[in-house]
Amino acid sequence: AYAYRDLAEALVLNEAYDGEPIVVTFDPDSRAAAVFERTVDGQALTFEPGEHSDGTTMRDAQTGSLWSTAQGVALDGPLEGAQLKQLPSFVSFWFAWSDFYPQTAVYQPGGTPEA
Repeated sequence: AYAYRDLAEALVLNEAYDGEPIVVTFDPDSRAAAVFERTVDGQALTFEPGEHSDGTTMRDAQTGSLWSTAQGVALDGPLEGAQLKQLPSFVSFWFAWSDFYPQTAVYQPGGTPEA
C-alpha cells in the first residue's frame, strides 16, 4: 500500500511485486495512480518523473524514452509506441482497506527498488 503523500512526493516509484519489476505512477492533479510491469523485451526499465514533474510523464533511464504515466505507452524516443502491461490496482481509504486486509505491507520511503 502507498500513502498519497508518498506518491505525491515521488510521482514515480520503481518497485517489485512477487519478484517482478513494477512501476507505480501518480498524477497529483487527478490523484490517479497506476501500476505497470516495467519490463520491455526482457529488460527491466528504471523510471523517473518527466521534465515537467506534473505527474503525466516519466522517462526511462535505459533509453531516455518518454512515457505516459496514465497509459504506460512510450510517447517519444527509441521505445516510442511500446506499451507497458498495466496491472490491477485500487485507490482506497486506508481505514477501510486495513479493516479487510490488516496484514497489508505499507511502502516506506527510502527503500531500494527490487529488480
